[in-house]
Amino acid sequence: MNKKRVLKRIWKTKSTKKEFGRLKEQKKGY
Repeated sequence: MNKKRVLKRIWKTKSTKKEFGRLKEQKKGY
């Protein structure tokens, strides 16, 4: 549940497609 908040924070701070894609890939591996 907190992961979603962290992701939103990272996306807003970095706002990078590369980072977002990497996070999405990691989530799939999880």
